[in-house]
Amino acid sequence: MRWRANRLIAITVAAVAVSACAHQVGGRAQLAYSVVSILPTEHEMSAVVKNRLSNYGFQPFVGGLEVLPNGFHDDTEATPIACVGVTDTLLRVVYEQAPVVEAARQSYFNPNAGVAVSGADVGIVRLTSAQTANRLFAAITRAWQNCSGTTVIKRIGIADNAELLATISNVAVAGPVLTAAVTTQDTRRRATSRYARALGVRSDCIVEASLAVTPLGHNDPIAISGAPDIVRLVQAKIGPK
Repeated sequence: MRWRANRLIAITVAAVAVSACAHQVGGRAQLAYSVVSILPTEHEMSAVVKNRLSNYGFQPFVGGLEVLPNGFHDDTEATPIACVGVTDTLLRVVYEQAPVVEAARQSYFNPNAGVAVSGADVGIVRLTSAQTANRLFAAITRAWQNCSGTTVIKRIGIADNAELLATISNVAVAGPVLTAAVTTQDTRRRATSRYARALGVRSDCIVEASLAVTPLGHNDPIAISGAPDIVRLVQAKIGPK
């Protein structure tokens, strides 16, 4: 059943025999580089979506599992919890059973009218080996495919019982990149928003991207393809498969 997809991810990760992804310096394992160094720049993001995106000086979140957003834990907070990872970028519930070495995430914005993409989130999670990353990517791919057509009910307000409905569609996989579309509706304001999602694997890293697509971008092929293009940009920085 699709609601068991998160359990399958946890079992898949736990079953992998991992090895250290590092080199030795003075008898201690050292990472060759930090993932924060390969987050896209403002210029790179703007070039992909064809309108300006800025981080406005906000620094990226950098660390381990603790820097991943932790707003949803079980079906009391989002139903089905197995599908909530499609609707938000780099949620901790997706990675909490994985051997995370480091993580980094950055947000970008453009509040101006007349743009196709008004915001973006990009994140990178580094695991202990390429084998581990590929096994996790395969498990996440199965979970996203099982969630296609599902509406996730996200409980975002305790006092007023507010809910955000996130409908998942257009799930597809092309090699090491997974894509989906998410349409959300706030039950309080009846406001609807659209997001383009992508997730990819390269070496020992999982890369995620989410674009907030405005009504001007709904039929814009650049806006629609922007999320996977950003994932591929980061994959190219990571290097060989």
